[in-house]
Amino acid sequence: MTFEGRVFEYLVISLFVAPFSLRFAGMDKKGSLAAFFVGFFVYISLGFSGFLVLLALHVLGAIVTRTGFSRKQRSGIEQKKRSFENVCANGLLPAAAAVAAGLFTNYSELFTVAFVSAIAAATADTVSSEIGELSKRRPRLITTFEYVDVGTDGAVTVMGTVAGMGGAAIIAAIAILSGILVSTAPLFLIAVVSGFAGTIVDSILGAALERKGVIGNDLVNLFSISAGLLLSVLLYVSVI
Repeated sequence: MTFEGRVFEYLVISLFVAPFSLRFAGMDKKGSLAAFFVGFFVYISLGFSGFLVLLALHVLGAIVTRTGFSRKQRSGIEQKKRSFENVCANGLLPAAAAVAAGLFTNYSELFTVAFVSAIAAATADTVSSEIGELSKRRPRLITTFEYVDVGTDGAVTVMGTVAGMGGAAIIAAIAILSGILVSTAPLFLIAVVSGFAGTIVDSILGAALERKGVIGNDLVNLFSISAGLLLSVLLYVSVI
């Protein structure tokens, strides 16, 4: 398909996706604008299959955010509107990996795995946080294992951890079913392991730095997704 054809397709699809982002995905208007451009670069580079993986992040994020929302709201830990900065922190690296996959065709599979793994890391983090907040057991700080309040940066639960791994697995499965990744166990595992590793890094940074006010949540997200992406590259080079 020509470049112009993909642009037209994306604009048409965006007309249907934009209202969803504003109403259900918890984005403000600037956040939706950032998501539009992230989606644009992904669609132009990887086509509808790549965009479907990105869309899965938004859909899963919306579902888990709205799950038990009233309970989270009563506790004051509900997810605030996702801003321009938040969307960029989560979408910048996946978009860059997608563009690299489109430009450097000799290394297309490597960068595509990196793209999927980055999306898996962002998904795992969102799912683990939102589902973990609903756990009946008190969370523990990942660095010291001491009990902490729900919503504490760096807090983890068994339920949230398992849910995060499940979120990464869903993204990897969608990537394979959509055809963006070849249906092989190694590529699936690379995406799942890298995505899950990203959310572990997120929790460690949250406990060690964000909780103390050294860095904010957006930087934590950016660094954790970077970790997932870099790990996927290392695993791919080592295994494939």
